[in-house]
Amino acid sequence: MLSVAVMGIVFYYLFGSYNGVVNEIIRMLGGKRISWFSDGTLAMIVLMITSIWQNFGINMLFFMTGLQSIPIQMYEAASIDGANQRQQFFNITIPMLGPVTQMVVMNALLGSLKTTDLVLVMTNGAPNGKTEVMMSYIYKLFFTTNTSSDYGYAAALMLITAVILAIVTVIYLKATAKSSEIY
Repeated sequence: MLSVAVMGIVFYYLFGSYNGVVNEIIRMLGGKRISWFSDGTLAMIVLMITSIWQNFGINMLFFMTGLQSIPIQMYEAASIDGANQRQQFFNITIPMLGPVTQMVVMNALLGSLKTTDLVLVMTNGAPNGKTEVMMSYIYKLFFTTNTSSDYGYAAALMLITAVILAIVTVIYLKATAKSSEIY
């Protein structure tokens, strides 16, 4: 597990325009080098890949813990009743991982809405603000300006963001309430 700053710098160099590892592999396979950070769409794709890689380890730990909490007796009973491995997976494992899946998806949803550090480290909103996200915009307003009107505006945006995150959380939890019930 690495800090976001280290992860951002590593992926920035992996997808470097001229000497990045990804571009070297593309060049060795006969393709042309891609300038990943000069196009807003490609830069956003690199940010998404980095974010997925960054959170993959902790999410796997959550799922491993969820798998270990499923009682072995459920599989034994299903096996005695004649259920094969596929039926056990879809009728025992997946439903029993409902609460873990609900938490992982909620963390991913809220994490994507409040991401700042990865964007600031990798692109700082470039090119032309196309990778600017809500929280990096608020951060720049609050910490890189020196006028009191920008402080107030940033504080108001932060409050609105907190309300939006709360509403999204409540809607998500209500929509997925059934998946968190274990029978």
